[in-house]
Amino acid sequence: MAVEVVEKIQPYRITLTRRIGASPYIYYYFVHKNKVYRGSTKTDNPKEAKKAAIRIYHEIDSGKTQTKSPKFETVVKNSLATKRTMSPRKPAKAMSIGPNT
Repeated sequence: MAVEVVEKIQPYRITLTRRIGASPYIYYYFVHKNKVYRGSTKTDNPKEAKKAAIRIYHEIDSGKTQTKSPKFETVVKNSLATKRTMSPRKPAKAMSIGPNT
Protein backbone atom coordinates (compact mmCIF):
# COMPACT_ATOMS: atom_id res chain seq x y z
CA MET A 1 0.00 0.00 0.00
CA ALA A 2 1.45 3.34 -1.01
CA VAL A 3 1.65 6.17 1.50
CA GLU A 4 1.80 9.88 0.71
CA VAL A 5 3.34 12.27 3.26
CA VAL A 6 0.91 15.14 3.69
CA GLU A 7 2.93 17.22 6.16
CA LYS A 8 5.65 17.05 8.82
CA ILE A 9 4.72 19.12 11.86
CA GLN A 10 7.64 20.68 13.73
CA PRO A 11 8.66 20.90 16.60
CA TYR A 12 6.43 17.94 17.55
CA ARG A 13 7.98 15.65 14.93
CA ILE A 14 4.54 14.46 13.86
CA THR A 15 4.16 13.04 10.37
CA LEU A 16 0.79 13.19 8.64
CA THR A 17 0.24 10.63 5.90
CA ARG A 18 -2.49 9.49 3.55
CA ARG A 19 -2.87 5.85 2.44
CA ILE A 20 -3.30 6.06 -1.32
CA GLY A 21 -6.22 4.00 -2.57
CA ALA A 22 -7.21 2.68 0.85
CA SER A 23 -8.82 5.45 2.88
CA PRO A 24 -9.53 9.14 2.39
CA TYR A 25 -8.49 9.91 5.99
CA ILE A 26 -5.17 11.38 7.08
CA TYR A 27 -3.12 9.44 9.65
CA TYR A 28 -0.65 10.70 12.27
CA TYR A 29 2.60 9.11 13.41
CA PHE A 30 4.97 10.27 16.15
CA VAL A 31 7.25 8.99 18.91
CA HIS A 32 6.84 10.32 22.45
CA LYS A 33 9.08 9.10 25.29
CA ASN A 34 10.30 6.15 23.19
CA LYS A 35 6.76 4.96 22.44
CA VAL A 36 5.24 5.00 18.94
CA TYR A 37 1.79 6.53 18.46
CA ARG A 38 -0.13 6.25 15.22
CA GLY A 39 -3.75 6.44 14.22
CA SER A 40 -6.39 8.15 12.18
CA THR A 41 -7.19 11.83 12.52
CA LYS A 42 -10.70 10.92 11.25
CA THR A 43 -10.62 13.71 8.68
CA ASP A 44 -9.46 14.15 5.11
CA ASN A 45 -8.85 17.89 5.52
CA PRO A 46 -5.11 18.64 6.05
CA LYS A 47 -5.74 21.69 8.31
CA GLU A 48 -8.16 19.77 10.55
CA ALA A 49 -5.81 16.77 10.59
CA LYS A 50 -2.93 18.97 11.75
CA LYS A 51 -5.04 20.38 14.61
CA ALA A 52 -6.23 16.89 15.59
CA ALA A 53 -2.70 15.43 15.61
CA ILE A 54 -1.33 18.28 17.74
CA ARG A 55 -4.30 17.90 20.15
CA ILE A 56 -3.59 14.15 20.47
CA TYR A 57 0.10 14.85 21.06
CA HIS A 58 -0.70 17.33 23.86
CA GLU A 59 -3.21 14.94 25.47
CA ILE A 60 -0.56 12.20 25.59
CA ASP A 61 2.12 14.62 26.78
CA SER A 62 -0.05 15.94 29.61
CA GLY A 63 -1.21 12.46 30.66
CA LYS A 64 -4.88 13.02 29.80
CA THR A 65 -4.96 10.05 27.43
CA GLN A 66 -4.73 6.61 28.97
CA THR A 67 -2.40 4.42 26.94
CA LYS A 68 -2.35 1.27 29.10
CA SER A 69 -3.12 -2.03 27.43
CA PRO A 70 -6.07 -3.98 28.81
CA LYS A 71 -5.35 -6.95 31.07
CA PHE A 72 -5.36 -10.32 29.33
CA GLU A 73 -7.95 -11.58 31.83
CA THR A 74 -10.35 -8.77 30.87
CA VAL A 75 -9.94 -9.48 27.15
CA VAL A 76 -10.66 -13.20 27.66
CA LYS A 77 -13.74 -12.52 29.83
CA ASN A 78 -15.15 -10.08 27.26
CA SER A 79 -14.46 -12.47 24.41
CA LEU A 80 -16.17 -15.38 26.18
CA ALA A 81 -19.15 -13.22 27.12
CA THR A 82 -19.54 -12.14 23.49
CA LYS A 83 -19.24 -15.72 22.27
CA ARG A 84 -21.98 -16.86 24.68
CA THR A 85 -24.41 -14.24 23.41
CA MET A 86 -23.86 -15.05 19.74
CA SER A 87 -26.24 -17.44 18.02
CA PRO A 88 -24.74 -20.80 17.06
CA ARG A 89 -23.72 -21.34 13.47
CA LYS A 90 -25.87 -23.55 11.31
CA PRO A 91 -24.02 -26.39 9.55
CA ALA A 92 -23.51 -25.92 5.83
CA LYS A 93 -25.69 -27.93 3.49
CA ALA A 94 -23.95 -30.74 1.65
CA MET A 95 -23.53 -30.14 -2.05
CA SER A 96 -23.49 -32.91 -4.60
CA ILE A 97 -20.98 -32.87 -7.41
CA GLY A 98 -21.88 -34.37 -10.75
CA PRO A 99 -25.13 -35.18 -12.52
CA ASN A 100 -28.27 -35.49 -10.45
CA THR A 101 -29.61 -39.04 -10.46
